[in-house]
Amino acid sequence: MSMPIKNNLIDLYNKMSNEDKVFMIELMRKDISVFVDVKVNQKRMGYHMDLDSEIPVSLNGISVELNLESKIKIKDGDFI
Repeated sequence: MSMPIKNNLIDLYNKMSNEDKVFMIELMRKDISVFVDVKVNQKRMGYHMDLDSEIPVSLNGISVELNLESKIKIKDGDFI
């Protein structure tokens, strides 16, 4: 990405309201995953979780909150 485009994006971001940011994240939600590190009985496992399909992002006071899938699916033997 060229510097003029990056600078334009930074300018756009700085002008956006939190509502605008929520809208933008909703547009990108299928391209976003979050790595979650889970520890059970001294064993660790990492999971990539998608944003929630119903409410992927919301406003929480003055911040923007990402909402992940409701559950991590752990199979038998994952933490052996």
